[in-house]
Amino acid sequence: MITYLIIYLKNIYGECNRTMPVRKQEDTNIRKLTKPGGKSIGLTLPIEMIRELGWREKQRVVVKKVGSKLIIEDWKK
Repeated sequence: MITYLIIYLKNIYGECNRTMPVRKQEDTNIRKLTKPGGKSIGLTLPIEMIRELGWREKQRVVVKKVGSKLIIEDWKK
């Protein structure tokens, strides 16, 4: 029964050890705006940048609009 299931899954999905596709280097900073609910719009940031800045989950940040750009900075008391 288990052997049949593994063969069946291989036939449907191909190899069982498939990994998620990796973005091209030039596409890693292209992000989509999402609407998680209500009137807000969300944006995911690349984890490499967050780690480099030393930011953590639920950290407060300041968002400023300068011309046609947004600047996200660490919030200071």
